[in-house]
Amino acid sequence: MIVRPTIVVDGRDQDALLREMEARRPGYVAEWGPGPRDPGNGLQLIAARYLQAIINRLEQSPDKNKLAFLDMLGQRLSPARAARTPVVFQLAKDVSSSLAPVGTAVAAPPPPGSNQQIVFETASDLGLTAGKLVQVFSLWPGRDEYIDHSADFLAGTPLDLFSPKALSETPHILYLSHSVLLNLSGNVVLSVEFQLLHPAVDPLQIAWEYWDGKIWRGFASTEADCEPQPQDPNDATRGLTSSGVIKLITDCATADKTSVNGITGYWIRGRLIQPLPPDPAKPLWPDPTGANAGYWTTPPMTDEYWYPLYEVMVDLEVPAMIHVSTSCNPNFHTLGAHYLNADTSVFMQLLQADLFVKFPTLNFIIPHGGGAVPYHWGRYRGLAERLGRPDPTELLRNVFFDTCVYHQPGIELLYKVIPTDNILFASEMLGAVRGADPETGVAWDDTLVYVDNLGLTEVNRRAVVELNARRAYPRLHRRLVAGGR
Repeated sequence: MIVRPTIVVDGRDQDALLREMEARRPGYVAEWGPGPRDPGNGLQLIAARYLQAIINRLEQSPDKNKLAFLDMLGQRLSPARAARTPVVFQLAKDVSSSLAPVGTAVAAPPPPGSNQQIVFETASDLGLTAGKLVQVFSLWPGRDEYIDHSADFLAGTPLDLFSPKALSETPHILYLSHSVLLNLSGNVVLSVEFQLLHPAVDPLQIAWEYWDGKIWRGFASTEADCEPQPQDPNDATRGLTSSGVIKLITDCATADKTSVNGITGYWIRGRLIQPLPPDPAKPLWPDPTGANAGYWTTPPMTDEYWYPLYEVMVDLEVPAMIHVSTSCNPNFHTLGAHYLNADTSVFMQLLQADLFVKFPTLNFIIPHGGGAVPYHWGRYRGLAERLGRPDPTELLRNVFFDTCVYHQPGIELLYKVIPTDNILFASEMLGAVRGADPETGVAWDDTLVYVDNLGLTEVNRRAVVELNARRAYPRLHRRLVAGGR
């Protein structure tokens, strides 16, 4: 273990300096003997205090010289960052639900050797609910099966997660209610319009039913002579593969009220009558490289929609490369607009949310030098202040930028704005821009040339081309270390 040496320039404190002045005073002014209440004694105390202040400054000189030396080597200090930590609020017994507004002070116990508490402030509004957990489920999405552990949880017995013997098929039912429109009576033609954010890949088989007071009764079938039809003429959504209207037809209907999830009213429901997904190899909505590509129909990268993916990534210790697929929107060229728009947009999404508070060990890599982010760093700092958000430097704990920038000024700007520790070397080589720059003869995507032309110290160059990648990919780092590299 390496012990850091302690350098003491002058170990005297105020009391020691005062004693030394008292000892030397007779040799200089023997006739002066100030008493405890004499003004002269006050002058001695003031002199000792000023001398101690000078010594305190001198004690800092070794560290300042070290920082100056590192600066000469090109090692820059990381900017100061506010401490951030996840906080769990636990309500006392018999307390009603409440709200913790943004800026709510939360104190932590004093650290060792101090009697001052550490005070944090909440970064966003938090709803504090007095509700208690009463149901627990484990869901196996790939098999569309689940287990209800609620009874074991309430009894305080251990939970056997994902036990194959206890798995049941997951029901998928959409309930709709209205106090007037769904009070069905007699011959009825009911139109239900769907605007789908994520259409299904293949048609879904859905049975539509209404409550008649005794059972869930199905609407009239559209199949003639019991022969299946290739397409339901009353289903313009084609099994929820697109937005549209579904017509539900019944005769001699008599709807009655029932209670669903504690809400009483007239209800209809659509019940999936097939496993979901029908083909486990296919997703429920289209591949992003398909017809919807370039239209950004998914929620922001900070939305809870992505949390299951992030949880797995954190467990696996792998970062996320933020890279869109091809664009089918003629307004956005795939290579010159779509890619760079996505890089820039995701950074703004991160600035507006607290994703890394929820996932402090999750890392993002934004390619193409971060899109327009380094060029407009001042804009993002200003927007953060305007929106009451942390400075964008806070994101650099979890966000890296690569060097897929195809000219020297761009790489230089990236290096000036983004700390060296957040830059990863990347070279597409046969990527977006092929061929060579006619002015220099250097291949557009041979980005190592641009990095070498930065004139980095050997320490900084190794960080960019190797060590930063090892930090972003810890599993790769461990494998290299195990191989003696």
